[in-house]
Amino acid sequence: MIKMVPRMWNYQIEFPARTVMHLTLGMAIGALLFVKIVIVRFYRHLESDLAPMLGASLLICTVLLIGLSAPFAFRESCLQASALDVFGDDSLQRVQRHLETAGLASEERRGFFGSSDGLEVGRDVLSGP
Repeated sequence: MIKMVPRMWNYQIEFPARTVMHLTLGMAIGALLFVKIVIVRFYRHLESDLAPMLGASLLICTVLLIGLSAPFAFRESCLQASALDVFGDDSLQRVQRHLETAGLASEERRGFFGSSDGLEVGRDVLSGP
């Protein structure tokens, strides 16, 4: 949550449906876990009645959350593994040719933006904080 909550403020429009479901299931898991811990720690007389139901609810929400997120994570991982080496010599030369074609006249600026450091800066700008 420490990494994900700040990312919510980067959205400029409404959340996509999958993001809303992910957020809702995450909050539900947090609330169920909090209630279960409170019951187990402080209200032992309710444990036998409520703990199994809360545990099953946690399991269902967790499986739904994993099913919602895992396919996209695996797909991204496969795409990343099969992608070209962005910082390879061929890629850097291609970027410098495109920069020259685009009209970037300064040799110094083309050298920076066509280097691996320049590409990392550009990636950071595009991907955000």
